[in-house]
Amino acid sequence: SLRHRCHAPVLEVCSGSGAGALRLARRGAIAVATDAFPILSAHADGLEREGVRVLRDLAKGDLRGSAWRQKGTYEPLLGTKFNGFSGILGFMGLPLIADRASVYRGMHDLLINRGRISIVHDPEVPGRPLPTSAQTVRSIARNLHDQGRSKTLLEITANLLMRRGILHNERRMTLDEEVALIGAVFGNYYVERHPRYREWIVFSAEKR
Repeated sequence: SLRHRCHAPVLEVCSGSGAGALRLARRGAIAVATDAFPILSAHADGLEREGVRVLRDLAKGDLRGSAWRQKGTYEPLLGTKFNGFSGILGFMGLPLIADRASVYRGMHDLLINRGRISIVHDPEVPGRPLPTSAQTVRSIARNLHDQGRSKTLLEITANLLMRRGILHNERRMTLDEEVALIGAVFGNYYVERHPRYREWIVFSAEKR
């Protein structure tokens, strides 16, 4: 739905390779890609050639920090008249950020009125170890290839290991707790299955 609401810039958080921002830019949106991990740096030149605005300072793209939630962080990319995003989207596993209430408040503050967040979550079973076996990596690679979303084995393995490191000994939030957080910040929320990848869950909310 964000693709139809792009009258102001759109921010993709936890961008990874920036695929979401790239799709938006190709459809005429002013799209900004941010992340805390170097995979964004590796794709930055190509994204910028396609019109994506890339926040190259990874520390400022870290949702665990404070710079990403300040409008001034984006002025070098969007100009001094920038006053907020019409949408914020991202793909981030439920447990990746410990203080997600703060993250949702930051997103709320960055949105213009009637702006919307749309966050895709990867609903792994709480407490289940993340797979990193060679067989699993090859299986993921085959599935991505079949979907036209090929990544190298190194990229897939690095992503899984990074997530395992972040999630080590972290308490996992339930879906009910997640929507309660979003509802508390935005006063509304929507939960639906991803239209293409049915195992994923999309949380959306609108600033009113």
